[in-house]
Amino acid sequence: MAEESEKRTRMNFGMNAKGLVQMDVTVEYETVEETAKAARAAIAEYKAICIEQSLKLADSSA
Repeated sequence: MAEESEKRTRMNFGMNAKGLVQMDVTVEYETVEETAKAARAAIAEYKAICIEQSLKLADSSA
């Protein structure tokens, strides 16, 4: 039986002591290209969710 490859994207919206959200995104795919594409999409969505929910990212350039 062949192992199925794991494809996974995970986001965590943890807050630091100052109440700022610290980006924590994990992306795992079969190839570097797939991982990079999914990571770019996940980071963009993460930032969009923060804006939508009025969460301030710890990274001031976000």
